[in-house]
Amino acid sequence: MRLEEYTGLMEGKVAAVFGDSWLPTEFMLTQYITRILVVGRTSPVSVGLAADVGWTQVWRSPGAKEWSCLLGVIGHMPGPVLLVVGPDVTLSPKVVEAFPADALTIVLRANAVWPGPKPSHVFFPTLAGVQDWIPGFDPKVVAQLAAHKLGLVIADGVAHWFKPGDSQPLTTLTVSQVAATLRALGTVLEKIN
Repeated sequence: MRLEEYTGLMEGKVAAVFGDSWLPTEFMLTQYITRILVVGRTSPVSVGLAADVGWTQVWRSPGAKEWSCLLGVIGHMPGPVLLVVGPDVTLSPKVVEAFPADALTIVLRANAVWPGPKPSHVFFPTLAGVQDWIPGFDPKVVAQLAAHKLGLVIADGVAHWFKPGDSQPLTTLTVSQVAATLRALGTVLEKIN
């Protein structure tokens, strides 16, 4: 069996990540105007993600009414839109089916259990649960990927390898950080002239 490297760019997709703290930033746009995080209140991963100041909104432990509200307004927010769902958020098939088609939705999962229709991309940065998604997948290939610190992605039904270490943390510059950088650049340019 031969696997090619995954080099695609995800836009307007639903991606499941079976590894609760890794985001596929290498395969995402560099800038999202609206960045929404949906997390529970107990997972250390969710607490860590929520601490990032780059989120436009953080929704904590939404119930059915909150999901309905959030999914109803996402289409009216400036795009591109990124929606990240933490590993401690319970999802129903109805919510998964309602994820917006024009936003990139990344759902972090601690195990290979997925409600509802299968996502377009499934990332296994740690290769746990691969057999649940690809019955009969050669265990030798999984062992070789793991030995080389590679992950597996199933993109639109095709398996590829990728390097989880190439994805940088999800960070953005805030308006105040951009302003401070521009002020510093202005000071340097004044000194040169």
